[in-house]
Amino acid sequence: MWLRPAQGARLEILAPNGSLLAAHALSRTKGASVIDPTHYEGVRKDTPRTKVVLVERFQAVFPDQQPFLDRLLAQYAINPVRHLRGILELAHHYPPSAMIAAFQAACEYSTSSVNFIRGALQQQTPPLATAPTPTGVLADVPRLAIKRDLRAYQRLLDAVAPKGAR
Repeated sequence: MWLRPAQGARLEILAPNGSLLAAHALSRTKGASVIDPTHYEGVRKDTPRTKVVLVERFQAVFPDQQPFLDRLLAQYAINPVRHLRGILELAHHYPPSAMIAAFQAACEYSTSSVNFIRGALQQQTPPLATAPTPTGVLADVPRLAIKRDLRAYQRLLDAVAPKGAR
C-alpha cells in the first residue's frame, strides 16, 4: 500500500501495482483526524471498552438498577470497566429477570463483582439458547488415527522436482 497526497487536498491510497484503491479529502485543520463512517460499516459492535460508554449502556439496558451501578462504581472506583463489561456480556446470555435477581442478591451481600453476578446466575438460571458455534460443526467429523511415513512424501517430492533444484 502506498499513500500519496494529491493536489494538496486529497490523499490517495495506491495498491503495490500503482492502481488507485481509494481517495479521501484531507482535513484543512492541522492535527485533525478525518473519520469516514463507511470504513467502519460492518465492524462488530461488541461490548464497549470505556467507563463512560459502559455506564451509558448499563443504564440503557437496566434503567431501574441505578443503586447497583452506583455501588459497583464506588466499590471498584479504580477499575469498574472489567466488571461492567463482564456484566453486560452476561446480559447477552441470561434473561433480564435473572440479571435483576442477581443484582438484588449482590446488593444483599454488599458486593457488585462480576464473579458474584456470574455465580448467582449460574446457580439460578440456565443461559439462553444461543446459535451453534462453528466449532460445533467439526464435532461430527470422525477422528482417524492415520500414521504415514514421511519418506513417502519425500519420494513424491523427489519424483517431481528437477535433479539440480535441491
